[in-house]
Parts: sequence; structure tokens; C-alpha cells
Amino acid sequence: MTIRAIFRIAAECLAAVAFIVLASQVPSAATGGMTPVPEAAKSTLKVVNQCNFKVWLQQENIDGAPELVKVGKGKSYTYKIVPQGDPSTMVWAKKGCDKNGNNCKIGQTRDPCPASGCMPDFNSRVEATWGCTGPGCDNSVTYYDTSQVDGYTFPFLLRAKGSVDNDACVNVNCNRFSNSACPRKEDLSSNGKYPKYNKVDLRARDPQSGKVLGCFSPCEKMTAGKSAGGYGFAADDPQAILYCCPSFANNPQKTEKVKQRCLAGPVPDSDYVSFVHKACRKRAYGWAYDDVNGLHVCGGTTRLVMKVCPDN
Repeated sequence: MTIRAIFRIAAECLAAVAFIVLASQVPSAATGGMTPVPEAAKSTLKVVNQCNFKVWLQQENIDGAPELVKVGKGKSYTYKIVPQGDPSTMVWAKKGCDKNGNNCKIGQTRDPCPASGCMPDFNSRVEATWGCTGPGCDNSVTYYDTSQVDGYTFPFLLRAKGSVDNDACVNVNCNRFSNSACPRKEDLSSNGKYPKYNKVDLRARDPQSGKVLGCFSPCEKMTAGKSAGGYGFAADDPQAILYCCPSFANNPQKTEKVKQRCLAGPVPDSDYVSFVHKACRKRAYGWAYDDVNGLHVCGGTTRLVMKVCPDN
């Protein structure tokens, strides 16, 4: 089961928990008919900018949080998660942005984008489905990962701590990420079937200046648009399918067949995945079905702290 499938299931569970939390409120004349549930300690995601430049943080699906936040060098920002939890959240850093945090040189994968178009989605990011906190949430858990399935930009260190002891609540240290470490002769030939792609440079470049911005994953290199440095295939095209390992919502048999083919290679044996595993001490996703390395769980109230450019 991939992280996105787990997030979908967790979202359904969170909806049920939210109902339980609301139902636990009782009438009270002193509060206009409702007695609020006592506020519990909130789960949080703190992002610390240790880069030697300012960054903009972009988030998705964190209730009540601004979409964009500017964080100066040496500064930080903390996202507070609502008590009922938040499913399928995501945060990543952007660089070289305008005064509003858009049109960025790195990380602008959502509209509004520069005239040259949005970047491929090879961001260094943290993803989490947050469990609830407070009454009715004694067994709640938070699932999190730092997926590099699409690639990476900045090095980072993620520290994790839950209020309930859990061996699966671990730190993720990807401080070895760098543009120079990105594979330059990756074999994407599908075991020799497409020899044209047997020595591929995965470095992602600015389409105008040619400056290296980050590193494509094998799947993202095969599927990104040609103007952005990719080959423009669909994830289920024969040239890309063994690197993207897509699922098919209406065809579970086909999904399982593709999964088994992918588990046998070539993407798990690629230079890119090997590097991600080494750079992140086997605690980050390097490809779609890399759950054994990439998926982590904290129990109870969860605190995540992500340091961007941790060695600066």
C-alpha cells in the first residue's frame, strides 16, 4: 500500500473521529448551549530555515494555515494542526520568489507560475496525515514521510516526536542531498528495451539559464514535459511504467501486476534510489512502493521539526 492510499484511508478515519469529538460536547446555558471540549496540546510542524538565503514555504491541506509564508535566514515558522487532525498535508520550501512568494526559481510547482511554466514536482518535502488530539483520540497516530519519489531540491533534517512511545516514530536525515550528487548516467532503458535512455542525466535545470535546480527521480524525468527537461511520457507508457509504477483505480489486478513487475526492478536498483537510501539512511521514499523505508508513524500528539539546509 502506497503512502497516498494510506492517506486516503486515514482521511476517512479522521472524519469519523471529528464526529466523535463534536459529539462529546454537552449543552450548557453558561456557554450559549455548548460546553467546549478542553483544548488539548496541538500537534505541530515547525520548519527552520538554516539556508543562507530566505525561503518561502508552501503548504497544502493544513486547515487554518496560510498557503505561503516567508521565512528569513535563521528564522522558523510553526504550523499548528487542528485538534481533529488533517489528512494529506504537504509542505515544501521555495527559493528565488517574487514579493508574494510566487514565480519562484525553485519549487514553483503550483499556479501562478512564470511565463516558462510551472516546474516539475521534484521538491524536497514533508507529507503527513495528522491524527486527532484530545477526547476520543487516545489511540490516534500520525503518518508522515519525506517522499523523494519525484526528486529533491534542498537537503533537510526531519525530527519527530510523539507523546506516545513508538519505535516507528523516527528522525529522517537527508542532509547529503546536493546537486552534484544527482546521478548523471542513470540507466532508464527498462532493462535494455529502450537503449536510447541508458545514460540519462537526472539533474534538473532551469530551462532558460541552464542552472541546476535539483534532481529528477527516474519517474519524474520520464514524465516531465520536454520544455522542463523531461521526456514527456505518461506514467503508464511502456517507457515509463517500470519507473513510475502507477496504480489503476478501476483495475486492481493491473495495479498488482505492475507492482510486482516494479518490485522486481529496474527502479529499486537504480542509481537514484540507491543514492536516496544512502543519503537518507533508508528512511525516505525513493520510489512508489518504498513503504518499508519511507513510511513512519508517531503516536498521540506529534511534533515534527524540519530543518532546511541543516549543515549551514
